[in-house]
Amino acid sequence: MTSAWLEPPPGFTRVERAGAVLVVRDGLADALVAAGIDDPEALVARSPAPLVGRGRLARVDLGAAGRAIVRPLLRGGLLGKLVRRVSFDRARALSELRVSAEAAARGAVVLDVLAAVTRPTGLGWRHGLVTREVEGAVDLAHALAAFPAGRERRRALRAAGAAVRRLHDAGVDHVDLNLKNVLLRPDGQALVIDLDRCRLGPGPAPAHVREGNLLRLLRSWTKLGVQAPGRTRPGDPLALLLAYAPDDRALRRRLVAAGRAARFGCRRVVWRLSRGPA
Repeated sequence: MTSAWLEPPPGFTRVERAGAVLVVRDGLADALVAAGIDDPEALVARSPAPLVGRGRLARVDLGAAGRAIVRPLLRGGLLGKLVRRVSFDRARALSELRVSAEAAARGAVVLDVLAAVTRPTGLGWRHGLVTREVEGAVDLAHALAAFPAGRERRRALRAAGAAVRRLHDAGVDHVDLNLKNVLLRPDGQALVIDLDRCRLGPGPAPAHVREGNLLRLLRSWTKLGVQAPGRTRPGDPLALLLAYAPDDRALRRRLVAAGRAARFGCRRVVWRLSRGPA
């Protein structure tokens, strides 16, 4: 397995271990291999990380380098119900590593990726990603529940808006921007996570990409409001938008108009039915 698709970006090294190909941060190869990252799913079974709202993860101790989180990359959507763990894209993990590293270099606040794992299996590949742990962080959905009103809620929304703006200014098209993919750190700052399958343009994201991403975030907001009444407030998206475009009234008006036009009617019915009895 020596194809160009596995060539590491600057600052990373390619390592083969137990049938897997790892692309690891320079200086951390020994610690990461010793932690057992070559098999992310087995690692999750041995060392699960009890992090709120983050799915199946493992936590590993890298000594002086701190702690890291290992995330198996699973398939979503309808196809994911049949082949949840197998990907037909052999560069999936490495692509997320590359996008994350370049987005950070351009000023976006994203997870610090330490390694990508690719393991051939059957007709496809299984992937995993290793990132530096952000201690005490919670996703935006849980932050909204923790801060039902007041200054802390406004601060969380402003931080989220600023983080999404920096992501777009770095050129990232986030294909799954939702409330769970925005993390709030204990210091009040936010970062955007899960850049799996995201695209990176040569310059700042164009208007249609920004609008599409933000409408996807609004859809997540609307879904939460339907399934957990009381968790959201009508002014929440606007508070985030003010932080996203503090000095651009034209952009805010365009995004507000797009949000008002997006009723999500059919989806509301499905969300309400899937909520079950009160």
